[in-house]
Amino acid sequence: MSGKTKNFLIAVLIVGIISMTIAYANLTQRLNINGTAQIQRKSDSWNIHFTDIVSGNSIVTHGYASVPDNSTLQYTNNSTTVTLPQVTLKTPGDYVEFYFDVENTGDITGYLNTINNITIPAPSYANNETLTPEQRTALEAAITGSLTNADGTALSLNTSIAKNGKIPLKVTITFENTGGTQVLPSQNVTFTGITGSLIFGQDQVN
Repeated sequence: MSGKTKNFLIAVLIVGIISMTIAYANLTQRLNINGTAQIQRKSDSWNIHFTDIVSGNSIVTHGYASVPDNSTLQYTNNSTTVTLPQVTLKTPGDYVEFYFDVENTGDITGYLNTINNITIPAPSYANNETLTPEQRTALEAAITGSLTNADGTALSLNTSIAKNGKIPLKVTITFENTGGTQVLPSQNVTFTGITGSLIFGQDQVN
C-alpha cells in the first residue's frame, strides 16, 4: 500500500467519526446541573449547653443539709459551665441534689464522648481542728459526689442528643452514713474546687 493510499484511508475514518458525532448529537438532549456547596463553621450549627429544668425544684435538700437562701444555679461561658451554690452538710445521711438539663439547640446530633464524674478535693481544716489524721481520712471518704441522669441511673457513653433534644441531669453531694461511729469535726470543714465535666462530640466513640 502506498503512502497516498494510507492518507486517504485516514481521512475517510476522520470524516466518519465526525459524521457519527453529529448524528448522535441530533438524537440527544443535554441536561445541565449546577450547584454550590460550602462547609459551614461548626460554631454556626453546633450548640450544646446547660440549661435550667422547665418545672420542679432545681435544688433539693435532704436531712439537715442546706444551701444559702435564694440560691440558684449559675450558668457562664455561653452556658457551658454550671456553678452550684455552696452546700452545707451537718450530719451523716445529709445530701443535696441539683437538677439541670443538657440541651441541643444546634443542627448537629451530639454524642456523649467523655464522662468526668464529680471529684471532691481534699478539704481545708481550721488550725484548731481536733480530728486525728485517721478521723480526717474517714471524714473525707464520707463526702461524695455523683453526676447521673436525673432519675439516678448512670450516664452512658454514646448517649445521643439530637436537635432540640435534652438530657436531664442530677448532681448529688452527700455526707455518707457509713454506719457505726462517725466522728464529726469540731470546726467547719470546707471542700472547694468540686468539679465534673461532660464532653460531647459529633461522632460516637468506640
